[in-house]
Amino acid sequence: MPALNLMTPRASRSAGSTFVLWALVVWGLASLLSGCGGAPSEGPDLVITGGAIYPIGDSDSPVGALAIRGDSILAVGSRAEILALATDDTQVMELDEECVLPGFFDAWIDPLALGRWSEASLDLRLATTLEEVQAMVRNASAGGSGNEWLLGWGWNEALWPDPVLPTHESLDAVVADRPVVLFRRAGKVAWLNRTALESVDLADQDGVVLSSTGIPTGILIGEAVDALDASIPGINPQQRQEWLSSGLHMAAAMGLTSVATAPLDAAAIEDYVALEREGMLPVRVRLRLSPGSAESVEVMEKPLLELAAVGARIDGPFTARLAALDEPYDDVPTEGLPQLSPEALSQAAEIANARGIPLHLHAQGDRAVASALEALAQADHAGMLVGADLPPSGWLESARNIDLTVALVPLRFAHDVYWLEQRLGQTRAERSHRWREIVASGVAWAIASDAPAYPLEPFEGILTLTTRRNAEGYPASGWYPDQGIGRSLALRATTGPGRFSPDAVLAPGAPADIVVWSEDPLAPEADDDTLRRTEVLLTIVAGRVVYSRALVDLPTGNESGSQK
Repeated sequence: MPALNLMTPRASRSAGSTFVLWALVVWGLASLLSGCGGAPSEGPDLVITGGAIYPIGDSDSPVGALAIRGDSILAVGSRAEILALATDDTQVMELDEECVLPGFFDAWIDPLALGRWSEASLDLRLATTLEEVQAMVRNASAGGSGNEWLLGWGWNEALWPDPVLPTHESLDAVVADRPVVLFRRAGKVAWLNRTALESVDLADQDGVVLSSTGIPTGILIGEAVDALDASIPGINPQQRQEWLSSGLHMAAAMGLTSVATAPLDAAAIEDYVALEREGMLPVRVRLRLSPGSAESVEVMEKPLLELAAVGARIDGPFTARLAALDEPYDDVPTEGLPQLSPEALSQAAEIANARGIPLHLHAQGDRAVASALEALAQADHAGMLVGADLPPSGWLESARNIDLTVALVPLRFAHDVYWLEQRLGQTRAERSHRWREIVASGVAWAIASDAPAYPLEPFEGILTLTTRRNAEGYPASGWYPDQGIGRSLALRATTGPGRFSPDAVLAPGAPADIVVWSEDPLAPEADDDTLRRTEVLLTIVAGRVVYSRALVDLPTGNESGSQK
Protein backbone atom coordinates (compact mmCIF):
# COMPACT_ATOMS: atom_id res chain seq x y z
CA MET A 1 0.00 0.00 0.00
CA PRO A 2 1.60 3.33 -0.99
CA ALA A 3 1.92 6.20 1.46
CA LEU A 4 -1.36 8.10 1.57
CA ASN A 5 -1.01 11.87 1.28
CA LEU A 6 -4.31 13.07 2.68
CA MET A 7 -3.74 16.69 1.67
CA THR A 8 -2.95 17.99 -1.80
CA PRO A 9 -0.07 20.42 -2.42
CA ARG A 10 -0.89 23.99 -1.48
CA ALA A 11 -0.56 25.32 -4.98
CA SER A 12 -3.32 23.06 -6.27
CA ARG A 13 -5.72 23.17 -3.36
CA SER A 14 -8.97 25.08 -3.65
CA ALA A 15 -11.08 26.33 -0.76
CA GLY A 16 -13.79 23.82 -1.55
CA SER A 17 -11.43 20.87 -1.65
CA THR A 18 -10.02 21.80 1.74
CA PHE A 19 -13.27 20.84 3.46
CA VAL A 20 -13.50 17.52 1.67
CA LEU A 21 -9.86 16.70 2.31
CA TRP A 22 -10.17 17.51 6.01
CA ALA A 23 -13.07 15.07 6.09
CA LEU A 24 -10.76 12.48 4.53
CA VAL A 25 -8.17 13.26 7.20
CA VAL A 26 -10.69 12.60 9.95
CA TRP A 27 -11.80 9.35 8.33
CA GLY A 28 -8.26 8.20 7.68
CA LEU A 29 -7.00 8.97 11.16
CA ALA A 30 -10.01 7.46 12.86
CA SER A 31 -9.50 4.23 10.91
CA LEU A 32 -5.75 4.18 11.37
CA LEU A 33 -5.40 5.16 14.98
CA SER A 34 -8.29 3.04 16.26
CA GLY A 35 -6.33 -0.06 15.33
CA CYS A 36 -7.82 -0.79 11.91
CA GLY A 37 -4.65 -0.12 9.93
CA GLY A 38 -3.37 -3.71 9.77
CA ALA A 39 -0.17 -5.11 11.22
CA PRO A 40 2.17 -2.63 12.91
CA SER A 41 5.34 -1.55 11.11
CA GLU A 42 8.63 -0.09 12.31
CA GLY A 43 7.82 3.23 10.70
CA PRO A 44 5.36 5.90 11.84
CA ASP A 45 1.63 5.42 11.63
CA LEU A 46 1.16 9.10 10.90
CA VAL A 47 3.35 11.96 9.71
CA ILE A 48 2.17 15.56 10.08
CA THR A 49 4.01 18.16 8.06
CA GLY A 50 3.47 21.68 6.75
CA GLY A 51 1.77 24.50 8.60
CA ALA A 52 3.32 25.45 11.94
CA ILE A 53 4.23 22.60 14.29
CA TYR A 54 5.42 23.72 17.72
CA PRO A 55 7.01 21.09 19.98
CA ILE A 56 7.14 23.79 22.72
CA GLY A 57 10.21 23.94 24.92
CA ASP A 58 12.38 26.98 25.39
CA SER A 59 11.86 28.01 21.77
CA ASP A 60 8.90 29.25 19.75
CA SER A 61 10.43 27.99 16.52
CA PRO A 62 8.26 25.52 14.60
CA VAL A 63 9.60 22.30 13.16
CA GLY A 64 8.99 20.85 9.73
CA ALA A 65 7.21 17.66 10.72
CA LEU A 66 6.44 15.12 13.44
CA ALA A 67 5.78 11.41 13.37
CA ILE A 68 3.44 9.33 15.55
CA ARG A 69 3.63 5.61 16.14
CA GLY A 70 1.06 3.98 18.37
CA ASP A 71 0.31 6.24 21.33
CA SER A 72 3.63 8.12 21.30
CA ILE A 73 5.64 10.66 19.37
CA LEU A 74 8.18 8.78 17.27
CA ALA A 75 10.25 11.69 15.94
CA VAL A 76 10.28 15.45 15.46
CA GLY A 77 12.43 17.20 12.87
CA SER A 78 12.62 18.62 9.39
CA ARG A 79 10.18 17.63 6.69
CA ALA A 80 12.80 15.62 4.83
CA GLU A 81 13.97 13.82 7.98
CA ILE A 82 10.51 12.76 9.04
CA LEU A 83 9.22 11.80 5.60
CA ALA A 84 12.30 9.60 5.22
CA LEU A 85 10.92 7.49 8.08
CA ALA A 86 7.63 6.82 6.30
CA THR A 87 6.76 3.33 5.10
CA ASP A 88 4.09 2.02 2.78
CA ASP A 89 1.70 1.95 5.75
CA THR A 90 2.32 5.54 6.86
CA GLN A 91 -0.37 8.15 6.36
CA VAL A 92 0.74 11.73 5.75
CA MET A 93 -1.21 14.80 6.79
CA GLU A 94 -0.14 17.90 4.87
CA LEU A 95 -1.11 21.16 6.61
CA ASP A 96 -1.41 24.60 5.08
CA GLU A 97 -2.01 27.52 7.44
CA GLU A 98 -3.04 25.27 10.32
CA CYS A 99 -1.05 24.90 13.53
CA VAL A 100 -0.10 21.95 15.75
CA LEU A 101 0.42 22.42 19.49
CA PRO A 102 0.70 20.01 22.39
CA GLY A 103 -2.67 19.33 23.95
CA PHE A 104 -3.75 21.67 26.75
CA PHE A 105 -4.02 20.80 30.44
CA ASP A 106 -6.74 22.19 32.74
CA ALA A 107 -5.69 22.18 36.40
CA TRP A 108 -9.23 22.37 37.89
CA ILE A 109 -12.43 21.50 36.07
CA ASP A 110 -15.69 19.70 36.81
CA PRO A 111 -16.55 17.79 33.60
CA LEU A 112 -19.73 16.25 35.02
CA ALA A 113 -21.13 19.66 35.95
CA LEU A 114 -19.97 21.01 32.59
CA GLY A 115 -22.02 18.41 30.76
CA ARG A 116 -24.93 18.68 33.16
CA TRP A 117 -25.41 22.42 33.02
CA SER A 118 -24.82 22.71 29.29
CA GLU A 119 -28.18 20.94 28.99
CA ALA A 120 -30.00 22.89 31.72
CA SER A 121 -33.60 23.66 30.79
CA LEU A 122 -33.76 26.54 33.29
CA ASP A 123 -30.74 28.69 32.43
CA LEU A 124 -30.59 31.78 34.64
CA ARG A 125 -27.30 33.26 33.42
CA LEU A 126 -28.97 36.19 31.64
CA ALA A 127 -31.08 37.26 34.61
CA THR A 128 -29.95 40.69 35.81
CA THR A 129 -32.44 41.14 38.66
CA LEU A 130 -33.99 38.99 41.36
CA GLU A 131 -37.38 39.67 39.78
CA GLU A 132 -36.19 38.24 36.46
CA VAL A 133 -35.11 35.06 38.22
CA GLN A 134 -38.49 34.84 39.93
CA ALA A 135 -40.31 35.27 36.62
CA MET A 136 -38.21 32.58 34.93
CA VAL A 137 -38.82 30.18 37.82
CA ARG A 138 -42.55 30.89 37.79
CA ASN A 139 -42.75 30.19 34.04
CA ALA A 140 -40.66 27.02 34.30
CA SER A 141 -42.83 25.66 37.12
CA ALA A 142 -46.08 25.96 35.18
CA GLY A 143 -47.67 22.55 34.80
CA GLY A 144 -45.23 20.74 37.06
CA SER A 145 -46.44 18.28 39.65
CA GLY A 146 -46.08 18.86 43.38
CA ASN A 147 -43.44 16.18 43.89
CA GLU A 148 -41.33 17.03 40.83
CA TRP A 149 -38.14 18.93 41.61
CA LEU A 150 -37.46 22.08 39.59
CA LEU A 151 -33.75 22.58 38.93
CA GLY A 152 -32.03 25.62 37.48
CA TRP A 153 -28.51 26.95 37.10
CA GLY A 154 -26.56 30.11 36.43
CA TRP A 155 -27.90 32.84 38.74
CA ASN A 156 -25.39 35.44 39.84
CA GLU A 157 -26.45 37.97 42.43
CA ALA A 158 -23.46 40.17 41.53
CA LEU A 159 -25.40 41.19 38.40
CA TRP A 160 -28.44 42.35 40.40
CA PRO A 161 -29.01 45.95 41.53
CA ASP A 162 -28.94 44.72 45.15
CA PRO A 163 -26.04 42.20 44.99
CA VAL A 164 -26.69 40.12 48.11
CA LEU A 165 -27.30 36.40 48.43
CA PRO A 166 -31.04 35.63 48.19
CA THR A 167 -33.12 33.62 50.66
CA HIS A 168 -35.76 30.93 50.40
CA GLU A 169 -38.52 33.51 50.89
CA SER A 170 -37.87 34.91 47.40
CA LEU A 171 -38.50 31.49 45.88
CA ASP A 172 -41.40 30.66 48.21
CA ALA A 173 -43.15 33.73 46.87
CA VAL A 174 -43.34 32.24 43.35
CA VAL A 175 -43.24 28.45 43.91
CA ALA A 176 -44.20 27.03 47.30
CA ASP A 177 -45.80 23.68 46.43
CA ARG A 178 -42.81 21.82 44.94
CA PRO A 179 -39.04 21.66 45.64
CA VAL A 180 -36.99 24.27 43.79
CA VAL A 181 -33.18 24.20 43.67
CA LEU A 182 -31.22 26.82 41.76
CA PHE A 183 -27.46 26.38 41.50
CA ARG A 184 -25.33 29.48 41.33
CA ARG A 185 -23.18 29.98 38.25
CA ALA A 186 -20.20 28.34 39.98
CA GLY A 187 -22.29 25.26 40.81
CA LYS A 188 -21.08 25.04 44.42
CA VAL A 189 -23.71 27.37 45.88
CA ALA A 190 -27.36 26.29 45.87
CA TRP A 191 -30.48 28.34 46.56
CA LEU A 192 -33.52 26.39 47.80
CA ASN A 193 -37.10 27.20 48.55
CA ARG A 194 -38.59 26.04 51.86
CA THR A 195 -40.12 22.90 50.33
CA ALA A 196 -36.71 21.78 49.07
CA LEU A 197 -35.09 22.59 52.43
CA GLU A 198 -37.63 20.42 54.19
CA SER A 199 -37.06 17.58 51.70
CA VAL A 200 -33.34 17.20 52.42
CA ASP A 201 -31.70 15.95 55.60
CA LEU A 202 -29.10 18.62 56.38
CA ALA A 203 -28.73 17.93 60.10
CA ASP A 204 -25.12 18.37 61.27
CA GLN A 205 -24.10 19.15 57.68
CA ASP A 206 -21.39 21.76 57.10
CA GLY A 207 -22.22 24.45 54.55
CA VAL A 208 -25.78 25.38 55.58
CA VAL A 209 -25.87 29.19 55.68
CA LEU A 210 -27.84 30.44 58.69
CA SER A 211 -29.50 33.75 59.44
CA SER A 212 -28.57 35.86 62.45
CA THR A 213 -31.24 33.94 64.39
CA GLY A 214 -29.82 30.55 63.42
CA ILE A 215 -32.45 29.68 60.79
CA PRO A 216 -31.39 28.24 57.37
CA THR A 217 -31.57 30.99 54.77
CA GLY A 218 -31.99 28.64 51.85
CA ILE A 219 -28.34 28.97 50.72
CA LEU A 220 -26.09 25.90 50.79
CA ILE A 221 -22.36 25.82 50.03
CA GLY A 222 -19.59 23.25 49.88
CA GLU A 223 -20.32 19.84 51.36
CA ALA A 224 -23.99 20.70 51.89
CA VAL A 225 -24.35 21.08 48.11
CA ASP A 226 -22.91 17.59 47.61
CA ALA A 227 -25.36 16.20 50.17
CA LEU A 228 -28.20 18.00 48.39
CA ASP A 229 -27.28 16.60 45.00
CA ALA A 230 -27.35 13.07 46.39
CA SER A 231 -30.92 13.67 47.61
CA ILE A 232 -32.45 14.94 44.36
CA PRO A 233 -34.54 12.18 42.73
CA GLY A 234 -33.90 11.19 39.15
CA ILE A 235 -30.12 11.60 39.21
CA ASN A 236 -29.05 8.02 38.59
CA PRO A 237 -25.69 6.52 37.53
CA GLN A 238 -26.66 6.40 33.86
CA GLN A 239 -27.65 10.07 33.86
CA ARG A 240 -24.43 11.04 35.63
CA GLN A 241 -22.32 9.11 33.12
CA GLU A 242 -24.08 10.82 30.22
CA TRP A 243 -23.34 14.24 31.75
CA LEU A 244 -19.75 13.24 32.41
CA SER A 245 -19.18 11.91 28.92
CA SER A 246 -20.68 15.07 27.44
CA GLY A 247 -18.45 17.30 29.58
CA LEU A 248 -15.28 15.38 28.73
CA HIS A 249 -16.03 15.57 25.03
CA MET A 250 -16.62 19.30 25.36
CA ALA A 251 -13.15 19.53 26.92
CA ALA A 252 -11.60 17.64 23.98
CA ALA A 253 -13.41 19.94 21.56
CA MET A 254 -11.71 22.92 23.22
CA GLY A 255 -8.22 21.49 22.80
CA LEU A 256 -7.81 19.87 26.21
CA THR A 257 -6.07 16.52 26.26
CA SER A 258 -5.61 16.30 30.04
CA VAL A 259 -7.75 17.52 32.95
CA ALA A 260 -7.57 17.48 36.74
CA THR A 261 -10.99 17.13 38.32
CA ALA A 262 -12.64 18.98 41.14
CA PRO A 263 -12.77 16.77 44.31
CA LEU A 264 -14.92 13.68 43.77
CA ASP A 265 -16.96 11.43 46.01
CA ALA A 266 -17.09 7.66 45.60
CA ALA A 267 -20.05 7.72 43.18
CA ALA A 268 -18.39 10.27 40.90
CA ILE A 269 -15.15 8.29 40.84
CA GLU A 270 -17.05 5.19 39.77
CA ASP A 271 -18.49 7.22 36.87
CA TYR A 272 -14.96 7.85 35.58
CA VAL A 273 -13.89 4.26 36.16
CA ALA A 274 -16.94 3.02 34.26
CA LEU A 275 -16.17 5.25 31.27
CA GLU A 276 -12.56 4.08 31.25
CA ARG A 277 -13.66 0.46 31.47
CA GLU A 278 -15.82 0.98 28.37
CA GLY A 279 -12.99 2.71 26.49
CA MET A 280 -14.97 5.97 26.47
CA LEU A 281 -12.53 8.43 28.06
CA PRO A 282 -11.65 11.02 25.39
CA VAL A 283 -8.98 12.80 27.48
CA ARG A 284 -6.49 11.97 30.23
CA VAL A 285 -8.08 12.42 33.63
CA ARG A 286 -6.30 13.15 36.90
CA LEU A 287 -8.70 12.30 39.69
CA ARG A 288 -8.89 14.29 42.90
CA LEU A 289 -10.53 12.50 45.81
CA SER A 290 -12.53 14.44 48.37
CA PRO A 291 -11.24 13.89 51.93
CA GLY A 292 -14.42 11.96 52.75
CA SER A 293 -13.87 9.45 49.95
CA ALA A 294 -10.08 9.26 50.01
CA GLU A 295 -9.83 6.76 52.86
CA SER A 296 -12.06 4.13 51.28
CA VAL A 297 -11.92 4.53 47.49
CA GLU A 298 -9.45 2.48 45.47
CA VAL A 299 -8.56 3.48 41.92
CA MET A 300 -6.57 1.21 39.64
CA GLU A 301 -4.62 3.56 37.40
CA LYS A 302 -4.95 3.18 33.65
CA PRO A 303 -3.22 4.93 30.74
CA LEU A 304 -5.88 7.66 30.65
CA LEU A 305 -6.89 7.57 34.32
CA GLU A 306 -4.62 8.61 37.16
CA LEU A 307 -5.12 9.14 40.89
CA ALA A 308 -3.66 12.63 41.33
CA ALA A 309 -4.42 13.96 44.81
CA VAL A 310 -6.73 14.52 47.72
CA GLY A 311 -8.50 17.79 46.94
CA ALA A 312 -10.77 20.30 48.63
CA ARG A 313 -12.27 23.74 47.98
CA ILE A 314 -11.87 26.02 51.01
CA ASP A 315 -13.96 29.06 50.15
CA GLY A 316 -16.19 30.62 47.52
CA PRO A 317 -16.16 33.62 45.15
CA PHE A 318 -15.53 37.27 45.98
CA THR A 319 -18.65 38.35 44.13
CA ALA A 320 -20.85 36.36 46.54
CA ARG A 321 -18.70 37.50 49.49
CA LEU A 322 -17.94 33.87 50.24
CA ALA A 323 -14.17 34.13 49.88
CA ALA A 324 -12.64 33.92 53.37
CA LEU A 325 -10.82 37.17 54.25
CA ASP A 326 -8.66 38.30 57.15
CA GLU A 327 -10.58 41.61 57.32
CA PRO A 328 -14.22 42.37 56.43
CA TYR A 329 -15.26 43.14 52.88
CA ASP A 330 -15.24 46.81 51.99
CA ASP A 331 -18.94 46.97 51.14
CA VAL A 332 -20.48 44.57 53.70
CA PRO A 333 -19.36 43.84 57.28
CA THR A 334 -18.56 40.16 56.75
CA GLU A 335 -15.29 38.28 56.42
CA GLY A 336 -16.67 35.56 54.18
CA LEU A 337 -17.41 31.97 54.98
CA PRO A 338 -14.70 29.27 54.81
CA GLN A 339 -16.10 25.86 53.93
CA LEU A 340 -13.41 23.91 55.80
CA SER A 341 -11.88 24.56 59.21
CA PRO A 342 -8.10 24.40 59.82
CA GLU A 343 -8.71 21.13 61.67
CA ALA A 344 -10.48 19.64 58.65
CA LEU A 345 -7.65 20.78 56.38
CA SER A 346 -5.06 19.25 58.68
CA GLN A 347 -7.01 16.00 58.56
CA ALA A 348 -7.06 16.19 54.73
CA ALA A 349 -3.27 16.44 54.77
CA GLU A 350 -3.07 13.37 57.00
CA ILE A 351 -5.34 11.44 54.64
CA ALA A 352 -3.22 12.44 51.62
CA ASN A 353 -0.07 11.33 53.44
CA ALA A 354 -1.63 8.02 54.38
CA ARG A 355 -2.49 7.37 50.73
CA GLY A 356 0.89 8.56 49.53
CA ILE A 357 -0.52 11.21 47.19
CA PRO A 358 -0.38 15.04 47.09
CA LEU A 359 -2.86 17.50 48.60
CA HIS A 360 -4.51 20.02 46.25
CA LEU A 361 -6.48 22.92 47.72
CA HIS A 362 -8.62 25.59 46.04
CA ALA A 363 -8.57 28.91 47.92
CA GLN A 364 -9.35 32.50 46.94
CA GLY A 365 -9.33 34.85 49.95
CA ASP A 366 -6.23 35.64 52.04
CA ARG A 367 -7.52 33.81 55.14
CA ALA A 368 -8.33 30.75 53.03
CA VAL A 369 -4.95 30.86 51.28
CA ALA A 370 -3.14 31.08 54.63
CA SER A 371 -5.07 28.04 55.89
CA ALA A 372 -4.28 26.19 52.67
CA LEU A 373 -0.56 26.89 53.00
CA GLU A 374 -0.55 25.59 56.57
CA ALA A 375 -2.21 22.36 55.48
CA LEU A 376 -0.02 21.97 52.40
CA ALA A 377 3.08 22.35 54.59
CA GLN A 378 1.95 19.23 56.46
CA ALA A 379 1.71 17.15 53.27
CA ASP A 380 4.51 14.77 52.34
CA HIS A 381 4.24 15.35 48.58
CA ALA A 382 4.47 18.49 46.45
CA GLY A 383 0.97 19.91 46.29
CA MET A 384 -1.08 22.41 44.36
CA LEU A 385 -2.82 25.63 45.36
CA VAL A 386 -5.56 26.62 42.92
CA GLY A 387 -6.62 30.26 42.80
CA ALA A 388 -4.73 32.25 45.43
CA ASP A 389 -6.61 35.26 44.03
CA LEU A 390 -5.93 37.40 47.11
CA PRO A 391 -2.96 35.84 48.90
CA PRO A 392 -1.55 36.98 52.26
CA SER A 393 1.70 38.92 52.45
CA GLY A 394 4.88 36.87 52.18
CA TRP A 395 3.08 33.80 50.90
CA LEU A 396 5.39 33.12 47.96
CA GLU A 397 8.28 32.26 50.27
CA SER A 398 6.09 29.64 51.92
CA ALA A 399 5.04 28.35 48.50
CA ARG A 400 8.65 27.90 47.44
CA ASN A 401 9.57 26.14 50.68
CA ILE A 402 6.88 23.48 50.24
CA ASP A 403 7.51 22.89 46.52
CA LEU A 404 4.08 24.09 45.47
CA THR A 405 2.41 24.50 42.09
CA VAL A 406 0.05 27.48 41.88
CA ALA A 407 -2.80 27.23 39.36
CA LEU A 408 -4.11 30.57 38.11
CA VAL A 409 -7.78 31.03 37.13
CA PRO A 410 -7.66 33.88 34.59
CA LEU A 411 -11.31 33.82 33.52
CA ARG A 412 -12.45 34.16 37.13
CA PHE A 413 -10.39 37.36 37.23
CA ALA A 414 -12.09 38.40 33.97
CA HIS A 415 -15.44 38.00 35.74
CA ASP A 416 -14.41 39.52 39.09
CA VAL A 417 -12.58 42.56 37.73
CA TYR A 418 -15.82 44.60 37.70
CA TRP A 419 -16.23 44.17 41.46
CA LEU A 420 -12.73 43.81 42.90
CA GLU A 421 -12.36 47.37 44.21
CA GLN A 422 -15.96 47.48 45.42
CA ARG A 423 -15.60 44.23 47.37
CA LEU A 424 -12.00 44.52 48.55
CA GLY A 425 -11.12 48.22 48.47
CA GLN A 426 -8.28 49.60 46.38
CA THR A 427 -5.37 48.41 48.53
CA ARG A 428 -6.47 44.77 48.69
CA ALA A 429 -7.71 44.77 45.10
CA GLU A 430 -4.25 45.83 43.98
CA ARG A 431 -2.82 42.83 45.86
CA SER A 432 -5.08 40.40 44.01
CA HIS A 433 -4.20 38.38 40.91
CA ARG A 434 -0.48 39.24 40.95
CA TRP A 435 0.39 36.83 38.18
CA ARG A 436 3.76 38.17 37.10
CA GLU A 437 4.97 38.12 40.68
CA ILE A 438 4.04 34.46 40.91
CA VAL A 439 5.85 33.59 37.68
CA ALA A 440 8.93 35.65 38.58
CA SER A 441 9.17 33.98 42.00
CA GLY A 442 10.15 30.65 40.47
CA VAL A 443 7.11 28.87 41.88
CA ALA A 444 5.71 26.25 39.52
CA TRP A 445 2.42 27.36 37.98
CA ALA A 446 -0.36 26.15 35.73
CA ILE A 447 -3.73 27.37 34.40
CA ALA A 448 -7.21 26.28 35.49
CA SER A 449 -10.61 27.12 34.03
CA ASP A 450 -12.78 26.18 37.05
CA ALA A 451 -15.40 25.35 34.42
CA PRO A 452 -18.37 25.43 34.32
CA ALA A 453 -18.22 28.20 36.90
CA TYR A 454 -16.27 30.15 34.31
CA PRO A 455 -16.05 29.65 30.54
CA LEU A 456 -14.06 26.77 29.10
CA GLU A 457 -12.14 28.92 26.60
CA PRO A 458 -8.37 28.27 26.83
CA PHE A 459 -7.32 30.94 24.36
CA GLU A 460 -9.51 33.55 26.07
CA GLY A 461 -7.73 32.64 29.29
CA ILE A 462 -4.36 33.13 27.60
CA LEU A 463 -5.47 36.54 26.31
CA THR A 464 -6.61 37.52 29.81
CA LEU A 465 -3.26 36.50 31.28
CA THR A 466 -1.55 38.62 28.62
CA THR A 467 -3.70 41.74 28.46
CA ARG A 468 -5.22 41.81 31.99
CA ARG A 469 -8.52 42.62 30.26
CA ASN A 470 -11.67 40.55 29.87
CA ALA A 471 -13.40 39.60 26.62
CA GLU A 472 -15.31 42.90 26.66
CA GLY A 473 -12.02 44.81 26.73
CA TYR A 474 -12.45 45.98 30.32
CA PRO A 475 -10.53 47.75 31.70
CA ALA A 476 -9.21 49.37 28.54
CA SER A 477 -5.69 49.86 29.87
CA GLY A 478 -5.61 46.51 31.67
CA TRP A 479 -5.90 45.84 35.40
CA TYR A 480 -2.41 46.66 36.67
CA PRO A 481 -1.00 45.63 33.29
CA ASP A 482 2.51 45.18 34.72
CA GLN A 483 1.19 41.89 36.15
CA GLY A 484 0.46 40.46 32.69
CA ILE A 485 2.22 37.37 31.34
CA GLY A 486 3.59 37.05 27.83
CA ARG A 487 1.60 35.03 25.31
CA SER A 488 4.35 32.50 24.66
CA LEU A 489 4.81 31.81 28.36
CA ALA A 490 1.05 31.54 28.90
CA LEU A 491 0.79 29.03 26.05
CA ARG A 492 3.49 26.94 27.69
CA ALA A 493 1.52 26.88 30.93
CA THR A 494 -1.45 25.33 29.15
CA THR A 495 0.57 22.24 28.22
CA GLY A 496 0.95 21.00 31.80
CA PRO A 497 1.80 21.91 35.38
CA GLY A 498 5.30 22.35 36.70
CA ARG A 499 8.33 24.47 36.13
CA PHE A 500 9.09 25.04 32.49
CA SER A 501 12.25 23.48 31.12
CA PRO A 502 13.99 23.56 27.75
CA ASP A 503 12.67 20.06 27.08
CA ALA A 504 10.05 19.96 24.34
CA VAL A 505 6.60 18.59 25.15
CA LEU A 506 6.32 16.92 21.75
CA ALA A 507 9.53 14.90 21.79
CA PRO A 508 10.38 11.29 20.92
CA GLY A 509 8.73 8.99 23.45
CA ALA A 510 6.27 11.63 24.68
CA PRO A 511 2.53 10.89 24.57
CA ALA A 512 0.93 11.63 21.21
CA ASP A 513 -1.41 14.25 22.67
CA ILE A 514 -1.71 16.98 20.05
CA VAL A 515 -4.22 19.48 18.74
CA VAL A 516 -4.50 20.84 15.21
CA TRP A 517 -5.73 24.44 15.29
CA SER A 518 -7.18 26.46 12.44
CA GLU A 519 -4.64 29.30 12.83
CA ASP A 520 -1.22 29.91 14.32
CA PRO A 521 -1.40 31.82 17.64
CA LEU A 522 2.39 32.19 17.79
CA ALA A 523 2.80 33.73 14.33
CA PRO A 524 4.40 37.21 14.46
CA GLU A 525 1.28 38.74 12.90
CA ALA A 526 -1.15 36.97 15.25
CA ASP A 527 -3.21 39.43 17.30
CA ASP A 528 -5.97 39.10 19.87
CA ASP A 529 -8.57 38.53 17.17
CA THR A 530 -6.50 35.66 15.80
CA LEU A 531 -6.67 33.84 19.10
CA ARG A 532 -10.38 34.47 19.49
CA ARG A 533 -11.27 33.01 16.12
CA THR A 534 -8.83 30.08 16.24
CA GLU A 535 -10.73 26.78 16.40
CA VAL A 536 -9.87 23.18 17.12
CA LEU A 537 -9.83 21.05 13.98
CA LEU A 538 -8.55 17.80 15.48
CA THR A 539 -7.75 16.60 18.98
CA ILE A 540 -5.59 13.48 19.25
CA VAL A 541 -5.02 11.78 22.62
CA ALA A 542 -2.64 8.82 22.94
CA GLY A 543 -2.52 8.62 19.15
CA ARG A 544 -6.30 8.39 18.82
CA VAL A 545 -8.65 10.96 17.30
CA VAL A 546 -11.07 11.99 20.05
CA TYR A 547 -12.54 15.09 18.42
CA SER A 548 -12.80 16.37 14.86
CA ARG A 549 -14.55 19.50 13.78
CA ALA A 550 -17.33 18.96 11.27
CA LEU A 551 -16.01 20.85 8.27
CA VAL A 552 -18.50 19.72 5.64
CA ASP A 553 -22.27 19.32 5.62
CA LEU A 554 -23.04 15.95 4.07
CA PRO A 555 -26.20 15.77 1.93
CA THR A 556 -29.18 14.16 3.63
CA GLY A 557 -31.11 13.32 0.49
CA ASN A 558 -30.94 13.50 -3.29
CA GLU A 559 -30.54 17.25 -3.40
CA SER A 560 -29.63 18.80 -6.71
CA GLY A 561 -25.90 18.66 -7.23
CA SER A 562 -25.28 16.07 -4.55
CA GLN A 563 -22.99 13.17 -5.31
CA LYS A 564 -23.58 9.57 -4.46
